[in-house]
Amino acid sequence: MGDWLRGKRMKDPVRGTARVVACSRMTQAAMASNCAMNLVVSADGVPATPVEYQAIVRQDRWPHAGQVLPVTVDRAKPTRLKVEWDEVRSHEDRIAEQAEALAAQMNNGGATAHDDLVDHLRAAFPGAEITVSSHTPNLADLTGGDSIERLERLAALHRSGALTDEEFAAAKARLLG
Repeated sequence: MGDWLRGKRMKDPVRGTARVVACSRMTQAAMASNCAMNLVVSADGVPATPVEYQAIVRQDRWPHAGQVLPVTVDRAKPTRLKVEWDEVRSHEDRIAEQAEALAAQMNNGGATAHDDLVDHLRAAFPGAEITVSSHTPNLADLTGGDSIERLERLAALHRSGALTDEEFAAAKARLLG
């Protein structure tokens, strides 16, 4: 109800994103519980704005640090926002997509941020046992090869969903100097 009410009070709503800086831990005994988050909100015509935000969140959609959430934000007051929880992928969907992307990259001989993916999964699912098979090849990172090869690998990571639009743009800018 809180997000619904926030959406009704907006004077100049616009779609944007909110990057999770930190959030509270999920309560294991409930289907949904209160989540306190520190976000950085941005949208067209809205400068990056730090926001403290609380909402009741389903466990399968629980956010983690670094995640980008779809939001509707009030241009007139950027601290007033509504997270579009129906558009947030579940943990199971995100894991399946990341596993498929990793398998595709490994099968195509492309480089991947394999260790970053494992770290991301461990951060997303604290307490879950994430193991890596001893048969997993040691993959090169994005620093190997010429600029075109690195850009292609970076684009593949972005297409697979392993990198957000913002992460892709920043990495591409670093790569191109």
